[in-house]
Amino acid sequence: MVSDDEFVRVRDEILKLIVEGNKKLLFWGFTPFCINLISNLVNMGLDNCIVGIIDHKNNKQGCKVYNYVVLPPSEIKKLDIDTLVICYDEEKEDVLELFYNLYSKNRKVEIILYGNKNYEFSDSLFQEIIDSLPVKSKAGGYPFMLIHIYQSLIHVIKNNIPGDVVEIGTFQGGTTVFMAKVIKALGSDKKIFSFDTFSGYPESKNPLDLFKDKKCEFSDYDFVKNYCKPYKIELIRGNIVETINTLKGEKISFSFFDTDNYTPTKIALKYIFDLTPKGGIFAFDHYYSKDWIKTIGERIAIKKFFKDKNVFNLQGTGIFIKL
Repeated sequence: MVSDDEFVRVRDEILKLIVEGNKKLLFWGFTPFCINLISNLVNMGLDNCIVGIIDHKNNKQGCKVYNYVVLPPSEIKKLDIDTLVICYDEEKEDVLELFYNLYSKNRKVEIILYGNKNYEFSDSLFQEIIDSLPVKSKAGGYPFMLIHIYQSLIHVIKNNIPGDVVEIGTFQGGTTVFMAKVIKALGSDKKIFSFDTFSGYPESKNPLDLFKDKKCEFSDYDFVKNYCKPYKIELIRGNIVETINTLKGEKISFSFFDTDNYTPTKIALKYIFDLTPKGGIFAFDHYYSKDWIKTIGERIAIKKFFKDKNVFNLQGTGIFIKL
C-alpha cells in the first residue's frame, strides 16, 4: 500500500522535471502506482510527456491503459527518453540492473524511485518455513531476531562450524521447530537441545531477575513434546541452573537464549561458551530489546560475561560471534 505522501512526493518530482524540460517519461512497471501516476498526468493534460510503459513480467506485457500498451524491456533501445519512473518497490534494484544493461550508457536519463521495501528481508526458504509453522515463533525481543537466527544457522552450517544447537527457553516450541526445519532444509543433521522449566519462571532471590509474566509461561509439556517429536529435538525439562550440565561433552555451534532474566542467562552462558568453537554464534532475544525493559537482567548478564571475551557483536543486534 503506497502512502498518499509518497505518491505526492513522486508525482511532484515528475512535475518538477517536466517544468525543467524533461518531457519524455518512461514508466517501468504496470502497477496500480503506475496507473495512478499516469492518470494524474493525463488529467493535467500532460499525456504528451509520456513515452510509454515497460514491464519485465510477461503477464503484464500487452496490457493497456489509456493509449499506452505495456512493452517488453527489449523495446527500450528504440525509445527516446529523458526520465525513467520505476513503479516497482521491492523489485526496484532488479529493474535498475535490467535498465542499466539494456539502455545506452551514453544517454543521460533522470531516474525516479519510490518506496523503500527493497531494504526489507526477502528469502523464499525463510518465508516458506514461517508459513509452514502451526505454532509461530515468539522470538521477537527485537524486530530482526528470527531473521538473525535464520542467518546464523546458515552461517554455522555452510561454514561447517562443528556442534549442535541449543535453545534456552522453549516456551511453546515455535522457535524450536523453526530452527529444526531450517537445519533440515539446509541438509544438516545438527540436533537441538531445548531447555525450559515447563512450569513457569523459577523463584530467584537475585534482584536482577526482574521479568515474570504469566503470558510468557507455558506448562503443557506434552503438547510441546508431541509438536517437536518429528524432529531431532531433545527437550530438557527443569530449572536451567540444575539441568545445563546435560550438555557435558557436547559441542555447540549455535545457541539461542530467551531466558528473560539474569541468573539463567549467566549460568547457561558460562557453561555453553566453553562448548562453543571459534565461529560459533550466541543469539540473545533480550540483549537489544527496547520494548521489554524488565528483561534487562538478561542483557546485564551478557555484558558482564562477554566483557573480557573475544567475541564480535554489531550494535542493535543480539548476535555474538566467537572469534
